[in-house]
Amino acid sequence: MEILESTPERIRIDLRFEKPIRARNELEYGFADHPDGTRVTWTMRGENRGLNALFWRVFPMERELGKQFEQGLAKLRAAAEG
Repeated sequence: MEILESTPERIRIDLRFEKPIRARNELEYGFADHPDGTRVTWTMRGENRGLNALFWRVFPMERELGKQFEQGLAKLRAAAEG
């Protein structure tokens, strides 16, 4: 994982997976003002070819990784509010 950019509005990360399937993706956390505090969003972009494409069709990224990112955002919120 390598931080590519860090500003008050966003953090961009070059994310490389070795296992279970080798992949390289760009991850972005976005930060925006919100009436309740700060709205945090995340996106992940990357190319899927060959077996990667088949794997992510069977196991949708949102379902597989979304829970982990949501847990991370909850921890970030707890740290910011604590």
